[in-house]
Amino acid sequence: MDLRLLGAVHLRVGERIVGLERSGERCVLATLAFSPGRPVQLDTLIENVWGEQAPVKAAESIASYVRAVRRAVEAAGGRRDLVLNHRPRAYELRVAPAAIDYHRFAALTSAAEAKARVGDHGAAIDGYRQALDLWLADPLVDVTGDWAERRRYTLCRRRIEVLCALFEQQLRVGEHASVAGQATELLDQIVPTDRLVALAMFGLARSGHQAMIPGFLQRAADRMWSAVRVRPSPRITALADRLIREADASRLDFEIMLSPSTGMVEPISGADEERPGAPAHYGVVMTATHNGKVYQAWGPQYILEPRDSE
Repeated sequence: MDLRLLGAVHLRVGERIVGLERSGERCVLATLAFSPGRPVQLDTLIENVWGEQAPVKAAESIASYVRAVRRAVEAAGGRRDLVLNHRPRAYELRVAPAAIDYHRFAALTSAAEAKARVGDHGAAIDGYRQALDLWLADPLVDVTGDWAERRRYTLCRRRIEVLCALFEQQLRVGEHASVAGQATELLDQIVPTDRLVALAMFGLARSGHQAMIPGFLQRAADRMWSAVRVRPSPRITALADRLIREADASRLDFEIMLSPSTGMVEPISGADEERPGAPAHYGVVMTATHNGKVYQAWGPQYILEPRDSE
């Protein structure tokens, strides 16, 4: 039995799909599936299904929805008693997390992050790709209500974070054109973040397609504006200008440009000015202001050092 949340909510057994008729039934199944092996309070189920507009007989309706979930579990090859009733006011879905796509996604992502931390870029890329392949559509796409909408938003943001992590690893191993191509295709499916846009622009620049950056940035800006009424931040447009001008895009490091710990990062003039006592290839590539202090970033290691502000 395979329980799917990353798309339409349903169960699968082999190639056969077992669905549920009502949004409330799917909401109950999804709520239980996000916390397998743990009791979920009746009040939580009621709130997730109806929000503040719960009917008088909400508890009876939830009991009816749970019975429908039991029937679906049985039809998918499981046992009805996998959906437990903890009297008087809780229910539990007693299945292994590995039987639920969301939890497989989380486990694969965690393993990929561990590989990335130790520099095993190939294994990290494989892990992130396997995790992202589990997404069939927007999660809980056939569940209505405020809870589903909030959960869908959070999960979609998490997907973008994982996409960015994948793109970072791909840039490290030289898959620049792949990053640019994937990000361009995704613009019609997701609402991009500043970080995703920046990584895509690095991919374009490092694959020799700086001329495509303005068009990509405009498409991303249009998508962001139409979906959530925001535009790329000024530092993203500054990065685009810098990447277009910079002949050797490899000198610009995507991590330091976007690191939240360094505050607002902007290109500076005199990028070829040398660091005293450093090898010739260590040029000043940018400054960063954080907590009132101005920093300069140097060379391929991009070590930040305080600079006396003028």
